[in-house]
Amino acid sequence: MVSENHDHTNLNSRYLESHYFEILNVVLPQKPLGEKHLEILYLLLKSPGITIYGIFNKKRNLYTYTTSARRHVKSLEEMGMIEIMNSKYKSTHTNGQNNEKNPYELNTNGIFFLILNNLDSIMEFELIYSLLENYGSNALLEIYLYPFIKRNTIIGLKDDHLSSLVFEYLKSVCNTIVSSQKDIESLIYQVDDDNRILQELFRWPKEIEYESIIPFDPQVLRNYLIFKYDWTWINNAMITPNYHDNAVLIYDDNNPRNKIRIVIDIFQHKAYLRDRAKTIDGFCIGKQSDLFLSINAPTNETDTEFKMKFLFHQCETHLQSFLLKIDKIAKSNPDIAAAILKENSCRKTCYEENDPTNKRLYD
Repeated sequence: MVSENHDHTNLNSRYLESHYFEILNVVLPQKPLGEKHLEILYLLLKSPGITIYGIFNKKRNLYTYTTSARRHVKSLEEMGMIEIMNSKYKSTHTNGQNNEKNPYELNTNGIFFLILNNLDSIMEFELIYSLLENYGSNALLEIYLYPFIKRNTIIGLKDDHLSSLVFEYLKSVCNTIVSSQKDIESLIYQVDDDNRILQELFRWPKEIEYESIIPFDPQVLRNYLIFKYDWTWINNAMITPNYHDNAVLIYDDNNPRNKIRIVIDIFQHKAYLRDRAKTIDGFCIGKQSDLFLSINAPTNETDTEFKMKFLFHQCETHLQSFLLKIDKIAKSNPDIAAAILKENSCRKTCYEENDPTNKRLYD
């Protein structure tokens, strides 16, 4: 039932980054929406690409004049719930309105809102299938659903129980994403100029007299050098700070050739790993207190990926519950069981292996 493994390098990085951006920047209205606003949202769910005039024609029971429909559409656009349609979401369901000047569609905010505020007037089955058929490339689905069950599998089965599980899972994910926004803002970390997360290697006193207050701990630096350069000799090397020269000496007593140092340029806010006169690596000096400097190395993880990984782990229990429930109904439903077999793919028990921020994604 899980999508086959795919590396992110096969995808356009800007496309992937835009998906992450949408999820991390979901904004929902603070006040309840009126009936006419909701009717427009549900209409755009079923018929993306419809224009203001098309909305007026389909909702004549709500509107006497097109100006009223235009006012509600513009209001939803200003709230960030809908947008003028572009090539991001391809759909054949344009109801003949695709040549109109401004065809509208839901955006990720609008999709989140409908999932979280589903009315009795539209069944979960209808909402899920309209979403999959008309907004199948949305970030929510591609990141949180398709790695675990393919879009065509859900559409092909047209099973009420399965669609109810999908809806329940996506609603839980949306709730968690929205409620986690303040937690994301409170995360403490540093980034470099390329927006990569920085790892602190060690702290360095700003003044020599602070030496006793800021003890030198070489363990993170040691692990970093072993991992990045595969220098096994570092395991037994002496790593000694020289505060007078703003340098860290790293040497192997058993082999004099194994000798490197880190030079800290406090004024340039840089540090350099050097093998004699040759510069091997560069570090940056991050945010600092009144007492110490933080000597940091960039990781391979960007700020956006870090936040997405946080969200993914926040949603982990929802996913595990969803997968267990699918397993359960598959045992009693031969059609679902056959679809799982046809996909010829094994679900991984380890959640992180399916994490899109860990280079696992969808078709």
